[in-house]
Amino acid sequence: MLMKKRVLLVLVALAAFLGYLYIYQDHRDIAAETSSFELTSGLLISEFEANPKQAESKYLDKTLSVEGRVTELNHLDVTLDGKIFCSFGDLNSVKVGDMVKVKGRCIGYDDLLQLVKMDQCVLTN
Repeated sequence: MLMKKRVLLVLVALAAFLGYLYIYQDHRDIAAETSSFELTSGLLISEFEANPKQAESKYLDKTLSVEGRVTELNHLDVTLDGKIFCSFGDLNSVKVGDMVKVKGRCIGYDDLLQLVKMDQCVLTN
């Protein structure tokens, strides 16, 4: 009986340890990752507008490098060509009208606002 309790205790401890490792795994460093796709904002927008579900299955949670013109600028986010929302951790000298290349993780398409959304973005040019 004592042996069964020890085995059970070891299994519970192992499960707790593995759960901890799964929950608290290292976060992705998008800035250091190689882009899965390099494209223009126009191409990305057209793919999402033509078939959002297919585009999401292709780009969702992938690192993208997207080139486009800044049309809106807020404190920590930029909108490219009015259709790609890019969230930054730190945003430096960018002005509306600038052509930029942004690398970030695609987090989906907002049907209501018709925006492709990216987070963890960095400027690469």
